[in-house]
Amino acid sequence: MIDTPISVVAPLVATAALLGVAWALRQPRSGRLLGPAADFWEYGRRLLLPLLDRLLRRHAPGQHYAAYQLSLDEVVGTIDATPEAVEQLLWESGAKRMPLAALKTLPDGRVERGSWAYRDSLLASKQIHVMLFSAGEGRTLVAAHEEANALNPAVAMDHYRGRGYDVPAGERAVRERLDEGVWAEE
Repeated sequence: MIDTPISVVAPLVATAALLGVAWALRQPRSGRLLGPAADFWEYGRRLLLPLLDRLLRRHAPGQHYAAYQLSLDEVVGTIDATPEAVEQLLWESGAKRMPLAALKTLPDGRVERGSWAYRDSLLASKQIHVMLFSAGEGRTLVAAHEEANALNPAVAMDHYRGRGYDVPAGERAVRERLDEGVWAEE
């Protein structure tokens, strides 16, 4: 049974993104498409997602958001390195760019500089979503949560609706994957 148009669209978008990411990962230089050098995703997300968000809010108030303000509860910590250097750390620890994600801002207005995800496989039911924000003076604020895998069509609606959204699990997972020595003293 189809509840809403999004219940059809979400799995289709997830399938298209899954196929794109799977193709990119098979390329000899996948880092150029999903790694630290793939900044074009962030430029595109910063340009297009606020426009898409406004359009969706106008035509379907109360749902279909492509941009939102992140809670400070999701902040894992700060790393004494630029966002570009932190992206390299994430890549080396197994994370991949996450182009299929809403654009996040912080309550002070800072816009996300990078969106990354850890997954056990492309079709894993869960992913750890990591978001990067400039913290000034060459530092990077890292935020994270665990959620349904946006690339898995079987759980796309769970992802979209925020079912299984777990902030503490995201923080634990990021701290387990990154060396404790990278975190700045708070």
